[in-house]
Amino acid sequence: MNRISVLATDRNGGRPAGFTLIELLVVIAIIAILAAILLPALASAKMQSQRTVCTSNLKQMTLSALLYVSDSKGYAFPVYTSTYYGSGSAAWMGDLIAYDAKVDKVRICPAATKTNRVAGAGACDTSWEDDGVTPWLVGSIAFNGWLYTGDTAALADYRNDVPASEAATYSFNRDSANQRPSLTPMLMDEVWVDLWPIESDRPNTDLYLAGGTENPPTIERCVIPRHGWKNAGSAPRNFKINTALPGGIDVGVFDGHVQSVPLEQLWTYYWHVNWVPPAKRPGT
Repeated sequence: MNRISVLATDRNGGRPAGFTLIELLVVIAIIAILAAILLPALASAKMQSQRTVCTSNLKQMTLSALLYVSDSKGYAFPVYTSTYYGSGSAAWMGDLIAYDAKVDKVRICPAATKTNRVAGAGACDTSWEDDGVTPWLVGSIAFNGWLYTGDTAALADYRNDVPASEAATYSFNRDSANQRPSLTPMLMDEVWVDLWPIESDRPNTDLYLAGGTENPPTIERCVIPRHGWKNAGSAPRNFKINTALPGGIDVGVFDGHVQSVPLEQLWTYYWHVNWVPPAKRPGT
């Protein structure tokens, strides 16, 4: 007999009824083909949904920041100093807590919701935690440090490869100093709290961890393929930076809107007041 019974019996004649082995194999092959077609589409839809929520969250935070600037009569943010946490504000996150309706999730991209068990830097698919305790010290977006107000000596502590006198000329200090608000990043996807980019900054070869909390806090902290590529967890750990960078991030700029920016284009934005876009991206 060349037929395989599949737990079924012909009620009339008592003869085994079922599918041939070839028929079963054909059905399995069809299911496999459909799965191969549908699963990538579902994954793509999930990533697009995450990016939509991320863009919405970043938009809210950018508008919150601009409201803060307006209430401070044109000044940006207090500088992030070693004693700043003692003031009770907890850096830009604490400053904006009253402007974002105290909704902590608004600082987190759905593509990076998993957090560390202890305080520390995040990664391409992981949120950062500043102290591991305070709810508003958790997030996956960061602030452009050149928009902080004041204390150039403290700035030199962070961007320690830039002389304090030179760092003073990089800071915006007032919103009136910003001549390109549509191209000045304010908040963006990142692996740590803030950063101070300069034109010669290169990407990190590890696009997943992106340098973490290492100083100086260069542009590498936001050079992560969180969006527009595969999935955030697949970010390369040993990338050849002389080749085209994959994916991109979402950036909230100073005029209030949010842009999806390919990593290769991050150097075309104006991160500090005297920024001169390099002829080509450093590292290429």
